[in-house]
Amino acid sequence: MAEQPVLLFLHEANGSLQFLCGAESHGADDAVRVHVSHLLDKNPDLLDMPVVDPGHEAERSAQDRTWTVQPIPDDY
Repeated sequence: MAEQPVLLFLHEANGSLQFLCGAESHGADDAVRVHVSHLLDKNPDLLDMPVVDPGHEAERSAQDRTWTVQPIPDDY
């Protein structure tokens, strides 16, 4: 699969971080662990992401769009 831009970032209440492309067709088997430095090397635009407190997410519709921060929905 081709690399996709990060469009959804989750900062879970337990401190876990997830950087996702936003596609709904991915499952747990698609997950890959990477060091954040490697992620930033390939996605330097993530340095412009706003502060996202635990229990919140940041989402954007495209790589060149503004991030929207909101609480993580209960049904996530």
